[in-house]
Formats: sequence, structure tokens, C-alpha cells
Amino acid sequence: MVKMISVVVGGLRLEPHWYEENARGLKPDCFGKRGGYRLHPSGDGHNKSVNSIFYKSLDDVAQHLRSNPDWGLRFKTSAGKSNIFYDGILVDGLPR
Repeated sequence: MVKMISVVVGGLRLEPHWYEENARGLKPDCFGKRGGYRLHPSGDGHNKSVNSIFYKSLDDVAQHLRSNPDWGLRFKTSAGKSNIFYDGILVDGLPR
């Protein structure tokens, strides 16, 4: 069972951003799902909701990130907005 997924930026450990299913303005992922942790592919269109995938558990997120090393995950930032990170993602303290 995965306990933590993080990325360290400027000495700060960031946590994955969680989206509530009923959040105002939240767009569905490529399967029509809303809410959870949002993963994004790299390349053209990487930031489009229609190309993203939501997962509800950290175990599923970790499995997807390990199976798809070019995908990224949205993390909370100190600025308040979430950003997609592709590199330096740690699963329980170890590189994915």
C-alpha cells in the first residue's frame, strides 16, 4: 500500500493535488470521470483535461506512474495553484 507520493522543489516537499468530484469548473478526464488525483501525458495537449486520467487511490496513481514514466501528476504548490510535474516524482520516498 502506497503511503505517500511527492516531489521536492526548492527544498519543499509537495503533495499530490486532490480534486473534489463536484468542484466548480472541473472538467472530466478521457473516461468522463471527475475527481481524485489527476495524471497527464507528456507532449502536445498534455494540459488538456480530455487527455488526463483521474484516480481515487495513491496505489492506482503509483501503478500508472511506474507503468507510464512519461506521464506526470498535478501537485499542490505554495502559490495555491496546482502544477504538473513529470520529473523527480517519489513514491514512498523512492524514485518511481
